[in-house]
Formats: sequence, structure tokens, C-alpha cells
Amino acid sequence: MDFWKWAVDQGLIAGDPAYYSTGKATSGEYAHAFNYSAGKAAASEVTHAIDIATEFYATGGGTTAPTGDTATTDADPGTLPGVLAGGQTIRVTEGGIQRFYQVYEFPAGSGQYVSYQFSGMPQVQATLGQMPPIADWAPWDFNSKVLAQAQAEEVVGLQGSWQGFTSEIMRDAAAQAGVRDPSLVGRIASDPEMQRIMANAVVGEWTQAQILAEQRKTAFWQDTLYPGISRFYGKTTEPEKAWLDYTANVEGGLIALGYARDADGTYNTQIKRMLDQGLDDQVFLSQVPIFQQAQQNVKYADVLNQWTQRDLGKTLDFGDFFGLLAGESLPELQAVAEKATLAYQASQAKAGISDAQIIRLAAETDMSEQQAAALFGEFNRAILALGEPGLKRGGLTRDEILSAAAGIDPQSGRSIEEVRLLAAKLAQENDLFDEEKIQFYTGYDTSGRPVRPGLAGLAPEGA
Repeated sequence: MDFWKWAVDQGLIAGDPAYYSTGKATSGEYAHAFNYSAGKAAASEVTHAIDIATEFYATGGGTTAPTGDTATTDADPGTLPGVLAGGQTIRVTEGGIQRFYQVYEFPAGSGQYVSYQFSGMPQVQATLGQMPPIADWAPWDFNSKVLAQAQAEEVVGLQGSWQGFTSEIMRDAAAQAGVRDPSLVGRIASDPEMQRIMANAVVGEWTQAQILAEQRKTAFWQDTLYPGISRFYGKTTEPEKAWLDYTANVEGGLIALGYARDADGTYNTQIKRMLDQGLDDQVFLSQVPIFQQAQQNVKYADVLNQWTQRDLGKTLDFGDFFGLLAGESLPELQAVAEKATLAYQASQAKAGISDAQIIRLAAETDMSEQQAAALFGEFNRAILALGEPGLKRGGLTRDEILSAAAGIDPQSGRSIEEVRLLAAKLAQENDLFDEEKIQFYTGYDTSGRPVRPGLAGLAPEGA
């Protein structure tokens, strides 16, 4: 092996190696020959290179050529033990001080590295042999490329391979992140914030709790892996589980409302919108049937919009259902939906009910849509049976008839029973309808059928 050719190949000197090996160079040229790409070497570096040369010749180097086409050293990657074989040895010189590292690209292809620092050249040679190939890195290059550092003892003697070592780290990271999509593992590896965290995991400086805490701060964690998860921070010790539960809860509602999935088959875009607006999953689910009905029924949508504007000061927007619900309590939303349902059924029956009456019915009854439809049907029949003349003759009002039909005390001061008896009597006097056709009810069964007859059963015989 020709030392001077080796020195040129290693970047220790520049020029024709034969000029030096044949003794043509002067002593000054020999001293000045050790020039690095970053600039002229320091005196200590020249001394070190000469020491290498001395050691090289003293041990018989250069006197015989090894077999094979490629020269090898004690640090040939094929001969290095375990994890050491996956890295390269570098030297960083700053302020006349040399530092030696074993560095590994991590993740592969990223151009970023983790480094393990040797205590000095003696440890380098003890670990890698007397003639390790050493690349020189400028300090600023080292600082920009190296994500995390540890001591060389972390990898010296470590069995296995660098790829196996780091693959295990990445698998653990993916498992800890709860990654369900294998393609996301690659995205973890390419994300700068996650690279830094995984690099610290590789060098073993952080505990699992520290790693997880750092991961939760990253944009990748909050926007890609668990979109909107920050809403759960500080509210639970397991925000990832809370996010998964939330996602599972709302997915059925998103499907029912026809929201489009993302390209990866998830609803992550919608999930993030919902969480960023602080939308409670139970509030959302409670309103899905209401909004679904509005999507399918324009008239109902109009009525719902009127009451939404009146009570919440918001406009019903099919493109921003989340915004409509955000910031509203479940009781407030339920009250709006109840009034809208009553108003819609009254409109369908053409009952001529005022907003004030709708508000009172909503406050004092708890009717389903079917029960509301039955109420307004009975109210219409009662008004038709009595007629305006009959109402005037008996001194009854439409509000009293409606209240009695709904089973709530009229505001006039009359009791429900008084209104029923008077209405039945007036209907008989009008002789327009048989009293059996005027049925006021105070309750309904679960299927919406009236279960308690009103006027007909209470009318006095012969009245």
C-alpha cells in the first residue's frame, strides 16, 4: 500500500502522490501538503498526519500489497463488529481541538445524522484499528446535520446491525404513536420534528415519557396523526385514546350526513374541523337527525332556520353544520329543534299557531313529531266543530282550545276541565259534529297514539 496515495485518497494532501513518495518534495512542501477542503490544516493536524505516516511505515505498511483490487484498513465496514458497521468515522476541528465521532444517517436518505463521540484518537484506534478512514466535517456542517449526540460507548460492542437497531426504534415509535396506517411510518421518518425526536430516542437520552411528551407537541402529531388532538390536552392523561373514542363516536353521524372521506379513507379533515371548533361529540350526534331532516325537507329547513336565527342568532348553513353547533349547549340546541318541530307541524296542519304559542307548548310539553302532528289535527277539528260563532258565544279562545288539547292550563285562568266541558256543550249546540268527533287528549303512548280521552268522556249526559 502506498501511504501517499492513501493520503491523497483520504483528502489529507492534494497533488501527485508520486511527488511525495519519491522524495522530490521539500520539507516545507511536505508540511504544507496537508491541506483540507475547508482550508489549511492546523499545526496539530499536520503533526497528527505525520504521526499516522510514521506509524504506518513503522508497522510495515506499504512494504507489501494486500491481495484484491481494493485496499482495506482495519476499519473496513465488512470487518467492523455489530452496529459500528453502519456508520462512518468523522473528525471535527474547531479552535484547534479535534473531536472524533461515529455518525449514522438517520433516517436513511434524510441527510440527517445521529453521532456518538469518541473520547479521542486512542479510543478511535482501539475501536476501529490503527488506520481508520476518517472524513473531515466542518463545525457548521456537523451542527446542521447532526440531530442528536451521545457517547461512543453507546454503540461500541453493540451487537446486531444499525438498520436492525434503528428499525426497532422506528417500530416502537410507530407503536407508541398508535399508527394504524403503515404508510404513516414513512411520514414519521421524513418529518423534521419527528426525526429530531426519534434521533434522541436512538441515542437513548430521553425516556419514553419524554419522547411521547415531545411527540405531542409536533405539528405532525396534532395535524396528521391525530388531527385536532390538542383539544384533549390537559383534560385527560390519555389524549390519544380520547381522540380515537371521539372519532369512533362521530363517524356514523358523518356518514349519515353525507360528508366525504379523505383520500386515505378517514374523516380526519372533518374530525379536525370539529375538534378545532370545540364541538362535543354527544352534541353533534344529538343533532344529526335534525340536520338530516333539514337536508331532505326544504320546508322544515326553512322553519328550522327561522328558529335558529331567532334563538341562537345563527343561520342554518349546510356547508357549516359544525359552526352552527359549536359553542352551543345541548339544552339550547334541543330547545331550538323542539320549537322548529312544533312550528313545522303546525304549519303543515295550517293551524294558525303563533310563535308565542309554539314557545309555550315547547316549554310545557314534551311531544314527539308524531304527537305534535296529532295535537294540531285535533285542534283543527275542534275549531271546525265550534266555529268562530261558537267560540264567541261560549267566550272561548283559540288559545284555550289549544291549551286544553295539549293538556296544559290555559292562560285565561280557566281550568282544562272547564274548557273541555264548555267546548263539548258548544259543539252539541252547533249540531255540526257529533261530540265523539271532538277528542282532546292529555297524554300519548310511546307510539304516538292518544291514551286519555278528553271532552267526549267528560261531557254530562243530556248536555
